[in-house]
Amino acid sequence: MEMHLVHGIKATETKPAIPQVVVAVLFDDAASATAALDPIVNTLPINECDHKDGTELDLDKILPDDLRHYYSYNGSLTAPDCRQGLKWIILKAHARASADQREKIKGTIGSNARQARNPIGRAVRLFVVPTKKN
Repeated sequence: MEMHLVHGIKATETKPAIPQVVVAVLFDDAASATAALDPIVNTLPINECDHKDGTELDLDKILPDDLRHYYSYNGSLTAPDCRQGLKWIILKAHARASADQREKIKGTIGSNARQARNPIGRAVRLFVVPTKKN
């Protein structure tokens, strides 16, 4: 499972939101449920038109401990309009979710990964943020 945290410029009355950075978080198996994912799992829409806004998440309890190692590349949105020019950050460390949580999410949104695209000369780089020395 993968979660995308999309950051950008907020929409206004006259202009749509403009995504600029996507942080991708991959999930590994957890033996038990990750409580911080409950706000997502417990408010899943029954159908794709039944969205619920205002769900608050504690990302500190969802994201992996290691945020210093990540991959990055320039790419596009994964959903239409597939807008180009986004900075992608993929965390090297994975978050954790139970099989039950993953199945509930997959049961609602299905398998929605798009086909892999030609990288068109894009480089994927690994970054390591140095730790501060006292």
